[in-house]
Amino acid sequence: MVELEGQGAEQIRAALLKSLHDGGFDNEYLRNNLIAFYSDGASVMLGRNSGVGTRLKNGYANIILWHCLNHRLQLILDDSVNDIKEVNHFKICMDKICTIFHQSNKNQRQLLKISEILGQQILKIGRALGPRCAACSLRSELAVWRACPALYKYFSSEAKHSGMAARLCNKYLLENLALMVDILQEISSLSNALQARNLTLTKAEQLIKRTIKLFEMLKESNGIYEKKSML
Repeated sequence: MVELEGQGAEQIRAALLKSLHDGGFDNEYLRNNLIAFYSDGASVMLGRNSGVGTRLKNGYANIILWHCLNHRLQLILDDSVNDIKEVNHFKICMDKICTIFHQSNKNQRQLLKISEILGQQILKIGRALGPRCAACSLRSELAVWRACPALYKYFSSEAKHSGMAARLCNKYLLENLALMVDILQEISSLSNALQARNLTLTKAEQLIKRTIKLFEMLKESNGIYEKKSML
């Protein structure tokens, strides 16, 4: 870990090189052995004109600049959520559940009285989607799925939450939740695989194509959780 004196591209570049130099990697060694700079897609990191990667390439011309595959994957997920209206309505409902319990210890205690086992799942619910890794979103979706019986019982017992109880009775919401779990399981699996230290570009391409094929199959047949939602 390196503490930055500022968040500008030049300050990040200087801190990175200082850390490498302090570790015994001088400029001559880096010119011969520095292969690539790997980062998320923030403009300060990979901006074409003055990002950290561009500044490093000015000193080490042979390095490859690479946008993190996992960050690209998360951007795709975020864009899909923003573009598909049905998903956005679902996200609002999931975020509402998160807000109700994470902002009130009283609500958490009442839920635990109804169902101690299922109630524990509420503590794991975070924002369902958004700027976060796929694995975190999956954990939130699974927590809601497992806690649905306790959630419905709690919302039904509180007049002020009758609207939420009605939503949880909506079969389309449950089907969307199940479909989202099926999708996020595949994306989370791909995300984890793309983090392997021995990953190659060829293997990454194979993993991505496999995931695309699985999504195409979901269009034709129901996933594991989708089938459960229909029981």
